[in-house]
Amino acid sequence: MQENQYIVRESLTQALFLLMAEQELNTIRVTDLVRKAGVGRVSFYRNFSNKEDIIISYLKGKSAELLEESKTSQTPSELTVFKFLHQLKDDLLVIHKQGLGHLLYQEIIDYNRQTAYDLGLDLSSYELSFHSGAAWGVIDCWLSQGMVDSPEEVHRQFNPFNLETNRQLD
Repeated sequence: MQENQYIVRESLTQALFLLMAEQELNTIRVTDLVRKAGVGRVSFYRNFSNKEDIIISYLKGKSAELLEESKTSQTPSELTVFKFLHQLKDDLLVIHKQGLGHLLYQEIIDYNRQTAYDLGLDLSSYELSFHSGAAWGVIDCWLSQGMVDSPEEVHRQFNPFNLETNRQLD
């Protein structure tokens, strides 16, 4: 991707998140978005089909970053994910508030599929759905509660192998 195209895409993404923090996505006009981003209308349509495409592109980019980080992380994979998501707290809360959690859920499925592939695991569609659904359930709950719990606390409660230990500590 050319540097200019990257700058345009980043400007549109940042502008959209700023606007979504103030108003509902369906009330944001492309005219308002390009004005806020400081780019032309043609630049929007050259890079994206619609406003949701910006969010999907953002999530895919962050997912790719997480995949790379997970490969070098020394912490358990779920904890790495929760820490990474916590860094994106403001953006994820905006996405969630807008009722666009389905976009994040789809990215969780894609991330889990890629992670399984990278690890050489041959997950059935049921296994992939189970693990993705469990992860989404926890993340959705965390988002609904404003992500106030630390990534470590979410991981402690999420990790099924620690459930008995967690009960004993409570």
